[in-house]
Amino acid sequence: MENQMTIEKLTKFFGICFLLTAGLLVLWFVVFLVWGDFAFNVHSKLLNIQRPGWEMMNFCGMGFIKILAWVFFLIPYIALKIVGRRKNGAA
Repeated sequence: MENQMTIEKLTKFFGICFLLTAGLLVLWFVVFLVWGDFAFNVHSKLLNIQRPGWEMMNFCGMGFIKILAWVFFLIPYIALKIVGRRKNGAA
């Protein structure tokens, strides 16, 4: 069956998801560095927030996404890689 989920397909899925999440974090960080003043001005008018609070929200958000990426994508990817090697080595 072509639609059967295999360890290799799951491993590839988690690897791609982790790379996409890492790319999102890099993009977020670059936007924060390059267009930080513009983004702050827009958000300060909407949320009535001061600069330190806005920076803290960004860094906490990036950290939260990073932890989620590790827990939900990187760790399962590594676990499936180990299982896949053991399966291929035993066969």
